[in-house]
Formats: sequence, C-alpha cells, structure tokens
Amino acid sequence: MNMMKWKKRELQKKNYLGYGKGCRNYNRGIEAVFFCILFLCYFLIWTKEVRAENGDDALRLNLTAKICLSGERTTEDIKAGEFACYIISENPNVQIDTSLREVEAGGTVELGSFSFNGKGVYIFWIKQKQMGRGGYVYDQTQYRIIVSVSRDENGELQAKQWYMQGGDTRKEVVFYNICKESRQALAEGVLNVNLACNEEIKGSIREVTHKIILHNEGESTLRGVWSREYVPEYCGYISHTGDGVYGAVEGKEHVTFYLSSLRPGEEREFTITFRINPCRPVNWKEEAFFRYEILGEDVKPAVNDPVEPAESVSYGEIK
Repeated sequence: MNMMKWKKRELQKKNYLGYGKGCRNYNRGIEAVFFCILFLCYFLIWTKEVRAENGDDALRLNLTAKICLSGERTTEDIKAGEFACYIISENPNVQIDTSLREVEAGGTVELGSFSFNGKGVYIFWIKQKQMGRGGYVYDQTQYRIIVSVSRDENGELQAKQWYMQGGDTRKEVVFYNICKESRQALAEGVLNVNLACNEEIKGSIREVTHKIILHNEGESTLRGVWSREYVPEYCGYISHTGDGVYGAVEGKEHVTFYLSSLRPGEEREFTITFRINPCRPVNWKEEAFFRYEILGEDVKPAVNDPVEPAESVSYGEIK
C-alpha cells in the first residue's frame, strides 16, 4: 500500500516537472521571437540612416537673397550681374565650389541649392560684395542663415530655417542699396595693379619680396581699396611696408592693406617679404596671388575677416 502511494507521488512529480519544463521552453520561444522582431526593427532603422548618410533620401533646399535699390534708380532697374553676394558655409559636410553669387535682373540672388544628408544644424554667412561704383552706397549687413534638419514621425528629413541679422530674426535676407547719382553722370575710377617679384639668397635662406603698385587711372576717386596677400605654404613672414597689418586666418599668415581713398592719378606702393623654408617637400611649388577689392566707401574690414577680397592677380609659381 505504501509502495503504491510512493509510486503515485513519483508519477505526479514527473508530470509536474515535465509541465514546468514545457513552460520554460515556451517562454524562451516567446523571448526569441521578441528579440528577432527587435533586431529587425533596429536593422531597418539602421539601414535607413545609412541611406540618409549616403544621400539616398537627402533633403535639398534652395536658398535665396534679395537686393533692393532706391534713390535715382529702383529695384526694377537692377541688371543681371550688377550686384553680388558672398555665401560661406561653416559646415564641412556642405561644400561650396565658389562663394560669389551674382544678382539676377530685378534683384533676386540665387545663393544655391544645397543637399543635407542627415540631422544637424547648418550655418551659412551671407554678405554683399562692395562693387565700388561711385555714387552708390552698399548695405554692409551680414546675415546668418540657420538650417535645422531633423526627421519627422515617418523618418523623413525635414528642415526649418532662420534668417539672423545680429541677434534679430528676419523674414528673409535683404540688402538695401542706394543710388545717389545717375550712373550716366558718374566717371568711375580705374584701378591698375602692377606686381613685381624679387628673390635674394642669404646663406641657406631664400627671401622673396613681392612689390605691389596700385594706380588710379580713372577720373574719380576710388574709396575703400582693400587688399590682402597670403604668405605661401612652407614660407614664413618677415616684414612688410605700406598701410598694411599682419594677421592670420585659419593658420595662414597674411598682410592686409587698406586705403581709405585713392585719387585720380595717385599711386601707392606696398611690399611683403617672406622666407622659403629649406625643409619643404621635393618638387614643391605654389602659385602666389595678390587679392584686392574696391569697397566703394571708407569702411575698413577686420584684419582677419575670413571673407577675402573678390579680385586676384597672380605672381606666378614659387618653387
């Protein structure tokens, strides 16, 4: 009798244990399915992000500015190429081939179509080029265009834009210029740029002096003559003469020259001297440039302004 009860209890125990094991296997199966679904969702999200980074679902935006004209002429009178703006990107992922954008007839400036491949905040600086025409006052305002790119609830890229003038928000980028005189009555100045290069060897050091002569060959005074020359790579600044200031932009040495005015027939001379580093790559060579721009009024730019003068003249290659 006791033996039978013992066998019955053992049989019940085995059935119970077998049922518990089945439950555990069932729970593990549910967990496995759950993790498979979770992994699949993560994989889909990851592949979508990769496609975004590769530009498959990149977001494109067209940025524009306006130039308005008042006085003797109006905005409707603006001709294509008469005014221009610079655009500079602070973002290494958004490259700009050329920073200068010319106005279209009627005052619209197409700043460019830009592609954004992923989330982030993208900043652009906008500044009008000072064309240097007599009788015109150019708007000196600098704008920032801030583009914030995010993803909506469907995972699609979306963007919001802000136009900032200093600390104030604007509805758009607009430059207001004034024409004080009729263009037919203006006799514009003409700037002639002459360059010379002289090399001197002192022991094992080669010193190069660049000479710049600016001559106003026109009939009116040029105002705000702004120029800059960078010291070539593998070279070191020594000295300069004339109305210039030494500076550095992004680690590149330069001298920036500025003349508040240059009268008809007047001539001014500058020099910059630098040494060529003897520890330089074999077959090294670099083309050197003198950059200049006529601002049109006496507004001296900052010495280390990253925006460069618009025009350039080459000295040729330094070897």
